[in-house]
Amino acid sequence: MLAAAPADRLRPSLTLSGLQTVTRVFTEDAYLDGTAADGGGLAAVSVNGENLLAAVDLGTVRTYFARRLTLDLGTNLIEVAAADRAGNQTIRTFTVIRDEPEHLDPKHRLSVGVPPLTPPECGLNGVRAKRAMEAELTRSPARFRLLERDEGWEYVLREQNLSLSDLADPSAALRLGKMVPAEMLFMARIFQEAKGLTVHLKAVATENGEILFASDVYSPDSDRALDDAVAGLILKVQQGFPLVSGEILRSQGARVTLNIGRADGVTEHSRFLVIRAPSAARLAEGRLALIGERPVQAEIERLQPNSSLARIVSPDADALVKEGDYVYAR
Repeated sequence: MLAAAPADRLRPSLTLSGLQTVTRVFTEDAYLDGTAADGGGLAAVSVNGENLLAAVDLGTVRTYFARRLTLDLGTNLIEVAAADRAGNQTIRTFTVIRDEPEHLDPKHRLSVGVPPLTPPECGLNGVRAKRAMEAELTRSPARFRLLERDEGWEYVLREQNLSLSDLADPSAALRLGKMVPAEMLFMARIFQEAKGLTVHLKAVATENGEILFASDVYSPDSDRALDDAVAGLILKVQQGFPLVSGEILRSQGARVTLNIGRADGVTEHSRFLVIRAPSAARLAEGRLALIGERPVQAEIERLQPNSSLARIVSPDADALVKEGDYVYAR
């Protein structure tokens, strides 16, 4: 009588590429690929419990697999397992840490406030438009850092002896800026048309009352279409303040020359963070230049089509800024 064949106790081989045991990335995705093999035939190859082995390949002795992994911010645990038809299993575990580049932290974005819309007679349409603006401004990834919501404006207006009608004048931003720590106010006005309405918005600097951007949008009605139109208006504003990056070509005291200009979307008085990075392609790995605990900033003074002159506005920071440093729009 023949002896029974010994049970298969040999685990599958599992070879992976693309990830280290601990990998740090700045992207929303990571890529994993590899091969699994077993002389007795594979039963499954899984990544975090999802079987990647197609039914037609069940029992194959060797297979290649690949998976694009969507990552959460912070620590992501990845488990890759290969199992054969005898129940033997090989498991590899990885940690992928998704960091947010320091210069993309929302706390470094330009701070804005949205006062109540004018005229006072716009009533519920003004309230609805304001809420739609704020909803779009807080949608991730946020281009601006939104301050003061509804509960704060009544107090601010009262303290500055301003009425809703006064908000039609951009110079009101100077007075509001004394109490609201926002660098810009999005001051909007509703115009009733024969059919529908138009929302006109001005982005006003609280430092000097200058209008930095202006645009409008039309809505055929005051219901859902108004929400969509106002969301589109905020998108137009965001496009008017593009998140561009560049390199410092020359540094002379408090003045620096950048390799980006009007053709790249840079506007007058644009503000930039100064970054130390290995290269432009590796900007995400860079660290902010700091004076004390505050990021060093540069503000555009003069624009050319493909270059610009900027001033280091952070006090006593000009000696820290060097040629070859990089900048990223606030």
